[in-house]
Amino acid sequence: MKKLIIMAVFLTINAAAFCQSGKASLSSTNHTSVNITSTDLDYSLIANFQEESAAEIKKALVKDLGVPTENKDDLFIWLNKNAYTVTLRAEKLIIDLNKKNASQATIKKFKKLGDRIRVLVSNEQEL
Repeated sequence: MKKLIIMAVFLTINAAAFCQSGKASLSSTNHTSVNITSTDLDYSLIANFQEESAAEIKKALVKDLGVPTENKDDLFIWLNKNAYTVTLRAEKLIIDLNKKNASQATIKKFKKLGDRIRVLVSNEQEL
């Protein structure tokens, strides 16, 4: 039993030590925020923004991902069952990318898209 507990502790520490992750966050007082999280297995972005920004964000998404696979009122969804889900509402964007099932080109495209969304939401200048 003692060996089992020691092994469990060792595996937990080992997993934590070798798990790569990155996190970027930006927020401001005008109710806008962007939270980007990237690990070995997943990439996610959650953005809250002013409704006026929705059109530009949708334009960027259509440019990179094509027309939405679903469209209902102010809800737009881009879905690739095995790789990603992108949901856009009037004041919120959620991107979930499964890196395990996505190609390197798709991962790179989503990282660039996330950077562009961050710039659009925060109204900062691109580098």
